[in-house]
Amino acid sequence: MRIIYLSFGSCRLGYNRTSPGEHLKNICIIYEVVQPDSDTKSAVAGPDIWYRDGLRFECQQCGMCCSVSGVVFVTGSEIRRISRYLGMREEIFEKAYVKELDGRLTLGERDDGGCLLLDPVTRSCKAYTVRPQQCSSFPFWPELLKNQVAWNRESTLCPGMNKGRLWEIREIKKKMLKE
Repeated sequence: MRIIYLSFGSCRLGYNRTSPGEHLKNICIIYEVVQPDSDTKSAVAGPDIWYRDGLRFECQQCGMCCSVSGVVFVTGSEIRRISRYLGMREEIFEKAYVKELDGRLTLGERDDGGCLLLDPVTRSCKAYTVRPQQCSSFPFWPELLKNQVAWNRESTLCPGMNKGRLWEIREIKKKMLKE
């Protein structure tokens, strides 16, 4: 099984919060494919899981995770589901919202790096209820669950982390392991 995930977080070059909006300039997206026998396994198995009592998360639909440049891979079934939800023919949706990267389909980005499905006025996803699995599994990505430091660092960028409902460990594992 392969787990595909994205992380948005502070770039290695530094993280600047000195002026409003300035922090967005230094946010980067990292795409990584991890095999379950690597560090991913330690994030989902074993007695030393730091989040064994669960984690709180509730999406605030602020658009932060969708406002930065990154790669969101989509499958054919996700394209069909989203295009139907938006009331568009699949081929029209693909022309408007999908591009190819290294032989795989991805959601396109606006000139500012934000996802094309993010409404620039409302800052909400146009297809939130049927968004791709990669999006719906956030923040339960292996990189963020590796340790509490990674989780807490990401929570400074995502206002929904450490708030809302408590996700039990079995639910977190299920979200992480979906493909």
